[in-house]
Amino acid sequence: MNDLFYTKKELEGKPRVFKILLNHGDIAYLKQDSEVKKHIGHSFQKFLYIITKNPMLMPTVLDKNENKTLFEVEKLKKLKQNEINVPKLIYSTDYYFIMEDVGDGVVDYIRSNVNETERILKELMQSLAKLHLKGFIHGGSQIRNFTIKTNQIYMIDFEENVRKEYFEDFKVRDLVIFILSLEKYKIPYNMITLLNYYNEVSGANDTDNKIVNFFSKYKWTKFINLKVFKKLRIKDIRDFVSVIEKVEKI
Repeated sequence: MNDLFYTKKELEGKPRVFKILLNHGDIAYLKQDSEVKKHIGHSFQKFLYIITKNPMLMPTVLDKNENKTLFEVEKLKKLKQNEINVPKLIYSTDYYFIMEDVGDGVVDYIRSNVNETERILKELMQSLAKLHLKGFIHGGSQIRNFTIKTNQIYMIDFEENVRKEYFEDFKVRDLVIFILSLEKYKIPYNMITLLNYYNEVSGANDTDNKIVNFFSKYKWTKFINLKVFKKLRIKDIRDFVSVIEKVEKI
């Protein structure tokens, strides 16, 4: 029997992603299928999309009847073929896949190497720019979905279903999601410096304006910070408002 094969019963009770050891002693990670769980951030996003019909706010989580494992496996294969730094696939079935170890999370790395924050953030911008120049969108470009190993940046968790007709909108959305995640994890950053660097490495010239305009357009959501809504100020929404407040100071 294939030593990398697990039955569904053997995976019961295990985390969605967990570490395994290969026969030759190398570390790898197994990621199994699971039900898509929508949280308050998804609901807030859907609410804004219904009101605005802005493609950048379109929900991208897979439907319940779509196989998330097969979706991500195919995405990783395409990205690898296009020389994007993603984990190499070692083995896959229709309910889990095994991928190589691509190091530690960038969030933890930055917290342990604070003096390297600006350099690492620029490298993350460069990774997103390369992804976009190759014709791909991440869809879940939070900083927690970047890792680092031997000074190489990798991207993980390609679970979002992005519609190709909205490619240009979603390039900007990738950057919006990334910026919001910096708020979430309290990573110090200069928005304009980062966006100007993205412009430089991607060949774009107006990404900074697009993102500033995007957040400015939704400044009306600041009403959520009123005391009357104190119990509703969920973290994702607070981060959104926090970025709006930063944009207003630019």
